[in-house]
Amino acid sequence: MPPGLLLLAVSTDFTPMKSSHEEDCPDLGPGCGGPNPPKPYNHNLVNYAYGLTLDALYGVAPWLTVTASLPYRAVTTRVRYSDLAGNDYDPVPPDTHHRNRTISGLGDPTIALTIGRALGRVGFSLRLGALLPLGRTLDSDPFLLGDEGLPHEHVQFGVGTVRPFAGTTFGYDFGVVGVDAFFTATLALASDAAGYRPGQRVNLGARISSALGATKARFGIGIEAAHETTETWNGHQTGEGNLGRTDLLAVLSARWSPFARWGFFGAVKVPFYVDTVGAQLTYPMTVQLGVAFALTSQASSRPLAH
Repeated sequence: MPPGLLLLAVSTDFTPMKSSHEEDCPDLGPGCGGPNPPKPYNHNLVNYAYGLTLDALYGVAPWLTVTASLPYRAVTTRVRYSDLAGNDYDPVPPDTHHRNRTISGLGDPTIALTIGRALGRVGFSLRLGALLPLGRTLDSDPFLLGDEGLPHEHVQFGVGTVRPFAGTTFGYDFGVVGVDAFFTATLALASDAAGYRPGQRVNLGARISSALGATKARFGIGIEAAHETTETWNGHQTGEGNLGRTDLLAVLSARWSPFARWGFFGAVKVPFYVDTVGAQLTYPMTVQLGVAFALTSQASSRPLAH
């Protein structure tokens, strides 16, 4: 990235998700210990995850870029309860786990240094940074509150601790087409004040891209893999929640730079293989759209990309 170039980007994303699981004792609360324990029933959830992210990139030197990212997240939940035969059901006692609601708040911001260069047709970079604990978190272990029959939330947008990450990218321009690949590892080194510790995360992917004859656009097709280990509360793995998962996704991407300082970008990611532990959310796709704007004239010599 040219020294002195400041690039801002705003993107939005949307992911619809579903989950259905049977709830039984002891997760139905203290009534499970009585003479007439509550009957098991199904939780049928539809979640919509969406939000906005502001990214800023500043070129310090030809080989060094400082980046920062600030996400704002939201989740809308709709729940339907049914008995084990599939009929509508009103939980008795009322369910404490899920409600029809929308929750929003800041996610954990990111700050990083990217070291890299383009040498002829080859480009490479190394990225080192951290996610800062400023996102919305939970005050208490939701699984303990559920065992006590108290209302609680499971959605949080941060983890309450610093998470370092490291990544690398590599690309080669063949002329008509280009290929690039990336790898990122995000570490969870500690638990937050409520006892929550997320899983370790690894993301990697590869893409083939081409202008397909266009002068100010580029299109890509690729594959991404995401793996996450189990989360814990107070050092213990719970019976529900994110117990570990691996997702393989097909990715279509595009960018368009109609003006010297403006660029638009988007991507659609569709999972074609998902391996989860326990009952977890499933999703048909993730959609991302965004716009980038360069605040200095160095961008005029090259198309904007994100």
